[in-house]
Amino acid sequence: MKAKIIKNSVLNETPTYERCSIAENYSTDDILIAHARIKPGDTTVPHHLKDVQETCLTTAEKV
Repeated sequence: MKAKIIKNSVLNETPTYERCSIAENYSTDDILIAHARIKPGDTTVPHHLKDVQETCLTTAEKV
């Protein structure tokens, strides 16, 4: 796989029923890398993706 930089300014966030916004950074048949934005104080709706291994990294955004 060739390295690729995708800047946040070109990503389109899509609101979801899980109370977060998702921006897809990269995807193939085997991998999906996405950025989820959750408003301060909110929590997401519990969910399960069938046949998908989901790994989350939590970061804080500067206000």
